[in-house]
Order: sequence, then C-alpha cells, then structure tokens
Amino acid sequence: MATPRINVEISEELSARLTNVLSWGLRKRVFTIIAEDLCTILEGPDAAGYLAALLSRDMKAMRLYEKDGLNKNTGVNNVNDR
Repeated sequence: MATPRINVEISEELSARLTNVLSWGLRKRVFTIIAEDLCTILEGPDAAGYLAALLSRDMKAMRLYEKDGLNKNTGVNNVNDR
C-alpha cells in the first residue's frame, strides 16, 4: 500500500528558502507536525474562526515566535526582554 502524500505547488522562491533552512530528511517530520497541529486546531470548536484567521494572515507562526521572545536572528529565548 502506498504512503499518502500531499503535493502543494509553491513558488520557486519559497522552494529555495525551504531548501536553505530544512534538510531533505527533516521536511517530512516538520510538515507532519504542521499537518497534525493544523488538524487539531481545525477539529476544535472554533475551526471556522481559526481557518479565517490563517487565510487572512491574522494568525501567523511568526506571531508565536515573536510572542515567545525569541531572537529573530538566533532563535534564542530573550528572557531579559520580557
């Protein structure tokens, strides 16, 4: 039995960016985690609201990144910035 796959068209620029930041071996795991989290959110009570926020770009992973006080250059938690 074949393993289910997702085929999503992306720009060449985004493909190059992904190649620069994610090794081929990590892609499956990272995208599996993203898909699992997305399903969990969209199976919840306010799925339509979350989907609308995601599609309108009101909900972004970068907001979580910035909220947690991570340094944009190093990813290190800026404890003193809180």
